[in-house]
Amino acid sequence: KNNLQMVASLLNIQARAARDESEAWGLARAHDRVQLLAVAHQRIYSSGELRHVRVDDIAAEVARQLLQSRGQAAKEINLVMDLGSARAGVDRAVPLSFLIGEGISAALDALSDTGPVSLTLALRQDEDGSTRFAIDADIDAERARAAGSGARLIDAFARQLGATIGRDPARPYMLWAAVPPEPELPLD
Repeated sequence: KNNLQMVASLLNIQARAARDESEAWGLARAHDRVQLLAVAHQRIYSSGELRHVRVDDIAAEVARQLLQSRGQAAKEINLVMDLGSARAGVDRAVPLSFLIGEGISAALDALSDTGPVSLTLALRQDEDGSTRFAIDADIDAERARAAGSGARLIDAFARQLGATIGRDPARPYMLWAAVPPEPELPLD
C-alpha cells in the first residue's frame, strides 16, 4: 500500500507540472488507477479475511476517493450510494473494484463542470452470488460531455469477470453491469 501511495504521489506531482491539459488529464487518470489499487489492497489486507472481502465497502471508498480526486471540477456532483451487502473472493475483488472504479471515473469525466448533478452508485448481490451494479446521474444528456477513455478497460475487466455490461450511447455517464457468481472451486 505504501509503495502504491508513493507512485500515486509521484503521478500527482507530474500531473500538476504537465505542460498541456491532455498530459495532465492522462497523468491524473493514472493517479486515480494507482490510488484505486491501493484502496482495494488496503481493504483486502485490513479485513483479515483470507477468502472473501466486502465489495460494497471497497466500492464506497473507491467512489469517494475518485470524486475527491476531481477537486473543483466535481464540486457540484453529489455522490449518492445505494449499496447492499456484497462479498467477493479476494481474486475477484480487485478486478471488480476496477470495473466499478472505471465506471465511476467515466461518469465523473462526463459530468465534471456540468453544474449541480447527483451521481448514483447502486450495488446489490443476489442470493446466487451474482453482483449487480449501476452508475447513473440525474442530468440531461445534452449537458454531459463525451465519455472518457475508460471504455476499453471497462470491457477488459468485464471479460475477466465474465460480466455483462450495459451502456446507453446517448448517456455517456450511465453504466450497468451484472457479474456472475464465482465459480465453485473443486474440493481437494
